[in-house]
Amino acid sequence: MQNITTVKYVVNSEERYLVEESEEGEEIFINAFSFSPVYLIAKGHYPANRASYILPWYMDWYEEWELQDLEEKQPAIVVWNPDLEIWGWSYFCNELNDYINANYTRGGASSLIWKRNG
Repeated sequence: MQNITTVKYVVNSEERYLVEESEEGEEIFINAFSFSPVYLIAKGHYPANRASYILPWYMDWYEEWELQDLEEKQPAIVVWNPDLEIWGWSYFCNELNDYINANYTRGGASSLIWKRNG
């Protein structure tokens, strides 16, 4: 019988990159629904945003928080998937997506990692 304590966690290349490209204690804006922050938190990198689970049924309430956190903290790194589809919902954070597109550069066409411009 296996459980969570007997299954070895494998660190992926994006998690490794995020830890290498940021300082311990540095906050990273993250959508925890599309990218698990477990390894980052274990390495001392915490979410910069208050509502880390960015889901369509929460954004009516929390999208403004997410924008405030980005504007105030201006984290160097954002983990964001603009094409994320959740239960048939997609493109549900238009203001947040516009802000990220205007202020961050995506690491590649399929990358979830965005770096702050300038």
